[in-house]
Amino acid sequence: MQTALISALTAAVVTLFIEYLAKPRLEARKDRIIEGARHRRALKAELMSIFATASHLKFEASVQWPREHWEKPIEDLEKRLSHAEGTLLAASPMLKREQIKVILMPLGEAVRTCGTLRQVIKYGIEGGSEAEAIALGFDAISQNAFKSAARAEIPRWHILKYRKLIKAVARERSIDVDPVSSSDDNSA
Repeated sequence: MQTALISALTAAVVTLFIEYLAKPRLEARKDRIIEGARHRRALKAELMSIFATASHLKFEASVQWPREHWEKPIEDLEKRLSHAEGTLLAASPMLKREQIKVILMPLGEAVRTCGTLRQVIKYGIEGGSEAEAIALGFDAISQNAFKSAARAEIPRWHILKYRKLIKAVARERSIDVDPVSSSDDNSA
């Protein structure tokens, strides 16, 4: 009888402990994970939409449209790219710092390409084909949006995939991969 009573009391204490101390943290963590996954899916959807729009505009660039025709699509792409950057920042609690960097790099290039396209449309190209330059610009934007979407798809716990990706991006850009080791070298 005493053993059964101790057993029941222990079960009640453990149940209450889990119910009042552990479950709220687990529920909050679950909500953060779900919210982060939602932001990642939204980011990927936005980037794929930008990719599709830029790819479509690339093929449309072969038509000799007047310069004014291109101002609105470029402005729209710039707004969508900045919105994608905002979505990336909203998802940042669920992403590692390196992950944010490798997703943000192509986005920055796409925004700079939009600026270059604005200059091409505003001032034209001396001795060159504006339509070809515009098509190349939209192609660069679509490729960068696709790169960012593919990089956003890799889960954060795939550390080896990210390490390989970061090293490949660093070789491509010839930048310092590990800022911690370079700061250690400076302090020595």
